[in-house]
Amino acid sequence: MRLIGSRRPNVKRLQRNGDVPGLCAAVSYREEEVNYNGIVTDTGIGVRLDALRALMDHEGPQLLEAVRSGLSDEQPAVRFWAVQLASRSEPVAVTDDLVRGLATWPDPPHGEARQAVAAVLADWAPPELPERFATALTSTTENALSEEWDRAWLAAFISADSRDNEQATNAVAERLVERVGDEAGEMSTRTRAAEVLRWLGESGSQPLERALARRDPELIVIELAGDLHDSSLLEALVPLCEHPDPSRRGAAARAVGEIQDTRGVAALLRLTQDEVHTVRQAALTALDRFGVSGVVFGLAAGARQPMLSQLDSRRGTRAVTDGSEHESGSRA
Repeated sequence: MRLIGSRRPNVKRLQRNGDVPGLCAAVSYREEEVNYNGIVTDTGIGVRLDALRALMDHEGPQLLEAVRSGLSDEQPAVRFWAVQLASRSEPVAVTDDLVRGLATWPDPPHGEARQAVAAVLADWAPPELPERFATALTSTTENALSEEWDRAWLAAFISADSRDNEQATNAVAERLVERVGDEAGEMSTRTRAAEVLRWLGESGSQPLERALARRDPELIVIELAGDLHDSSLLEALVPLCEHPDPSRRGAAARAVGEIQDTRGVAALLRLTQDEVHTVRQAALTALDRFGVSGVVFGLAAGARQPMLSQLDSRRGTRAVTDGSEHESGSRA
């Protein structure tokens, strides 16, 4: 039994007549056949594919309707050819559709179509593409984040960006830190943003440092600082070891332990005397990560610092005195 939503388009005739609107409409054609066992077969896919291939001889904004219809099609082959047609459209009109598809289409079955999307976007390199892709990745839970593909595509978009690599990376990091610290955002979004930010490594440290410097940084932001393993974040984390909120003190202790910079040992030792058990435990666990030699080195470095500062101060005073004496002697 065949179910037909409308009259089957004659794609060859439409192509001969140069009927672009007719071909665009054919991309939306649906036809299904249901057998006696209730199994549904998509018998309209051939029409849609032929229409998309025929439209490859054309270009411009008139193709937008067909592109969007093809990109939403359930058939992988139709989506693939819709991406090919999108490459002949205006980038401004379809970039958001392609970015959304790249971030949300499941693989399998749409792996080939996603590869095609990534190639088109990298070739176009539209403004703020790295940030737009990072935002799209964190706005969906339809796909698990892929270290193999999503991370590689983000890196490719940063490389293709008209800004230099550092500027583009910083822009992505700023966007991700903003999403991580958004208290009103969904936790799934914030967690995914944190995971993508980890891909940037130390490149994400500057905006994260600014987020840590806020009065009450979110716990997820403090935890993320430890995940980056960047010593430059230690200065922002140590003051949080004295935050009034015990959950933030504990998170700061864990982050310092993750960073493994012995300059943080003194702060952790103070937290072992904290009034809250969970904070004390976090500090002890963090100190365990340093090992005995690391703790001893950290203590020694901490003890040396005031003495060195005092010595430098004395040397400075002596230098000024010596200089003054020399200068008066010269005048004499």
